[in-house]
Amino acid sequence: MLVFCYLGDAKTFSLESIRRSMMGHLNKSISRGAFWERMSGNRLKRNLQDVITELMGRLATSVRVNETILKPLGVTAIELIDSSSITLLAGAKNVFPGTRTEASIKWPASFDLLNGLLVWFQLTPGNRHDRKCFPEFASLTGKLVIFDLGYWDYALLYAIEKAGGFFLIAGEIHGRDSDQRSHSRTR
Repeated sequence: MLVFCYLGDAKTFSLESIRRSMMGHLNKSISRGAFWERMSGNRLKRNLQDVITELMGRLATSVRVNETILKPLGVTAIELIDSSSITLLAGAKNVFPGTRTEASIKWPASFDLLNGLLVWFQLTPGNRHDRKCFPEFASLTGKLVIFDLGYWDYALLYAIEKAGGFFLIAGEIHGRDSDQRSHSRTR
């Protein structure tokens, strides 16, 4: 219920507006103290994780992206590229310098979203920028590549275009989450 109350409140997105919306939907009075107590507990976190996991599972089984949709677009695969950093002990800083810590490894990886397979990965020093950690462009022909704003670079976008690929960039634009910028070309 909380997720849907939040999504339905397009005016303020405040916790107080969520509380008021829930009271309206449930026809019950909820004190601010009781609401905050429930919001700050681990129980809410666990319940939200369960709800989101269930919704994602239902979405995955009800929405099928297949050749019928992709072929007319000229897309042969959909890949998600992202990276994670792993903190190392400070003694590794000469080989694996970090950015937020003295030493770290960055693990950029690409996953095929249609079959869940790991397609590509690297292990690099943690201070290497995301733009410098990307699969070979020739491997992106016909693929829709999804990545976040950490990879934003005109040269990178041009290289994907030149290789015959497509890109979708998801991230925060002007303080609003989930704005997306995409590129496609006509065939």
